[in-house]
Amino acid sequence: MTSHHAVLLSTELPLLFEPEHVPSLVYKEPQCGIDLVRTLISAAYRRPAGEETEQLIMVATEFITEEAQQALLKIIEEPPLSTKFLFVLPQGYSLLPTLESRFERQTAGGTQVDQSVFQAFLTATYAQRLSAIEDAAKKKDHLWQMAIKRGLLSYVQTARTNLSYDVIRELEYVGRLLLTRGASNKFLLEHLALTLPA
Repeated sequence: MTSHHAVLLSTELPLLFEPEHVPSLVYKEPQCGIDLVRTLISAAYRRPAGEETEQLIMVATEFITEEAQQALLKIIEEPPLSTKFLFVLPQGYSLLPTLESRFERQTAGGTQVDQSVFQAFLTATYAQRLSAIEDAAKKKDHLWQMAIKRGLLSYVQTARTNLSYDVIRELEYVGRLLLTRGASNKFLLEHLALTLPA
């Protein structure tokens, strides 16, 4: 870990990230909203045991709302002397420029997404795909959805020449919106299930 007070670490699967040094507090949530930021601010001002002790607060998330990013600006710029932050976000995720400028950015190898999940989805029948989506929705299986999204993005690049323009456009639409704020992931996955060739 660096000596900088706030580190932004990009990795393939933030929710599976395990730090080298054990943080004082760990928050792993698919989405970081204003309520979590209020919790972080409160925790940052609690003095750890011992005068010389520093606390490391780790937040691993797939998405930070704009409201939450605005609320983070001051605490990330001027945290208490005893507190450091580690934010773990997906590779390629962009923060508000004013917030990102307050972090030291690093990249980690991390766990790779299992491509076999998307391959199994691709080779399944329409009914099997819809059943898998229903199952993932009931279990709130965020990692399965992430594996489908990553596999889809890779598939669109390699299958571009074999599919019609309309199919590619629909697949890109799903890939762009899946797992983003406000999106109905179940609806998008069902659209994907019916759009992919069987």
